[in-house]
Amino acid sequence: MQNINYLKRKLIIVIVSYNRQEDIIKKIKYWSYYNFNVLILDGSPKKIKKNKLKLNKLIKYIHMPKVDYHERIFKIMHLIKYKYIKLEADDDYFLPSAIIKGLKILEKKKSISAVFGKVGLISCYQNNLYNKQLFLKNKSLLDQKFYPRLKSYFSTYSPSLYYSVMRTSVFKKNVKMWLLCKKEYQIGYKLFAEICFTMSTCFSGKIKLIDNLLWMRNDSDISKRIEFPGISKDYKFKMYKLSKSNYFDKFIENFFISDILKKEKKTFFLVKDIVKLHFEKPIKNSVFNKFFYNLIINLFKKLVPSYLKKKIRFLLKINGPSYSDICLKKVKVNYKYESKELRFVEKIYTNN
Repeated sequence: MQNINYLKRKLIIVIVSYNRQEDIIKKIKYWSYYNFNVLILDGSPKKIKKNKLKLNKLIKYIHMPKVDYHERIFKIMHLIKYKYIKLEADDDYFLPSAIIKGLKILEKKKSISAVFGKVGLISCYQNNLYNKQLFLKNKSLLDQKFYPRLKSYFSTYSPSLYYSVMRTSVFKKNVKMWLLCKKEYQIGYKLFAEICFTMSTCFSGKIKLIDNLLWMRNDSDISKRIEFPGISKDYKFKMYKLSKSNYFDKFIENFFISDILKKEKKTFFLVKDIVKLHFEKPIKNSVFNKFFYNLIINLFKKLVPSYLKKKIRFLLKINGPSYSDICLKKVKVNYKYESKELRFVEKIYTNN
């Protein structure tokens, strides 16, 4: 137990929040139970009332109205004096046993820059939680050279690495890249800030995937998770067009300027190809399936009431097994977990 507490003291969890104050109150209750260091950056217009916060000495809440997502992170970098760090969304949940396992790996293996785990999608129906596994093609990236790691991760891209447990030294390099891109692209850098972060992490060292359920992503409308302008319906097509031009050249050059990568002509073109393929893939997929997919989806939306659509999803088990069935081992899952942790997530999430 003492060893686990020692590891916990080396980590800071940074939760960047906007207009989800009820979720923040739940997260404070959740992380207070497990005694992790937590820093909450709330960009909501109004501050949470002190009597509702119920902070302990390990959890710090900073109200930063009118300060956007990335600027909040820039402003608190001087507070990050821990060896390890993990970003977190305000309405997602992460299991402490998986975090501890990641910390143990980082402590033992210096060549590992970050650790991520299995991912599930949380959804709630009739006060029960369900878990659908996501990003099944995630895998460890253990090659000594950066390019095989980068190519492997982006060939089956997911945002999982963004919420990994990582070395603070790596995180600071990632933030430096954001700052360089902000200087060059101004507000436009936000459109590719996620891949900037994940690419930089791939460049910094090996990445380990553990077989534990780590991240439980909320089943919310993705458009409501975005708090800055620029993410529009035609976002993918815009990025695809830009990737075919020289738009991202300065972005790639910034990896050399920040000393994340050694400057070589060959390296520049290897990275540029990855960027191009990343934005090209969703366009090819969407064009191939677009007509029939939209036809079916639009008919379904028009003919079936929303309450019935939700009921159908859960009856067909599209949203995965219930937490209860998982904990009682009524279903087989391909990830490790601790039942008491899943039960506690369900308790906090449903206010039971």
